[in-house]
Amino acid sequence: MNVAQYLSAACSLMVSLACAQDSQQHEQATESPPSTVLEPVVVTGSRDPARASYARLLEGVAVFNARHGLAPNGTLLFEALDQLATAPPLVLSLETTDKAIALKTDSLGRFVLPTTDVAGSNVGEIVSNRPSGLLKIKPLVLSTGTSGSSRRLGDLRLQCEVLWAIEKHDVSLFLRGAFGVVGGPCSSSKLSAGFAAPQKLAAVELVFGERRATVQLAISGLTYWPPLYDESWPDDALVVLKSAAKLSGGTPPTEAPIGQPEPRS
Repeated sequence: MNVAQYLSAACSLMVSLACAQDSQQHEQATESPPSTVLEPVVVTGSRDPARASYARLLEGVAVFNARHGLAPNGTLLFEALDQLATAPPLVLSLETTDKAIALKTDSLGRFVLPTTDVAGSNVGEIVSNRPSGLLKIKPLVLSTGTSGSSRRLGDLRLQCEVLWAIEKHDVSLFLRGAFGVVGGPCSSSKLSAGFAAPQKLAAVELVFGERRATVQLAISGLTYWPPLYDESWPDDALVVLKSAAKLSGGTPPTEAPIGQPEPRS
């Protein structure tokens, strides 16, 4: 098996970096960060609760801070993608060695990750009242002025880098080295990072001033592959998502522009 074949095989290991396959997971429409109220919480009702490493998420935060120039007006959120939407309300907490901190989410499952100053340690887990495998936590980079149908290319570039920092541990050392040889999953023309759409799309366009280009879209309309690697497109270029429902005359899902949504209780 050659390097290209190994890279292709690795794609199935990289959740949300859909290098060569169509993702069926929806990304929620964009909003600004919720206000966060920290308080003790006890999570119950699940024998095998879904967990996420706090230390891994902090690695993503470190990359966000180091590469913030890609999105100077951007905010890093984390969103809980809940596959049990009809179950009891989602409960999230950060559990460290000496405390449990409630994570207040907005209506789309988004939250701000507490700093180590608040948590008191970098060793801990995000715990939920969902069984293992039914909840995924992903980073989301949003800049002021963007919306569910218009994403900054720089935001997507940085979001990809944050996600890779978190998920690279799930990829073998050999494959990590192979990704490095070709420039990495977020900046190589040989590897395409796929992003889940907030709803089924009819088309995706990259726009900067008078310049326009069509962005690759999966047949399902649920995943698109912007050219993160192409430096001829600046970070302020916009990835415009065109809803299939809107173009067909149907009623598209409600789109929330950047604002100050109230967190759900």
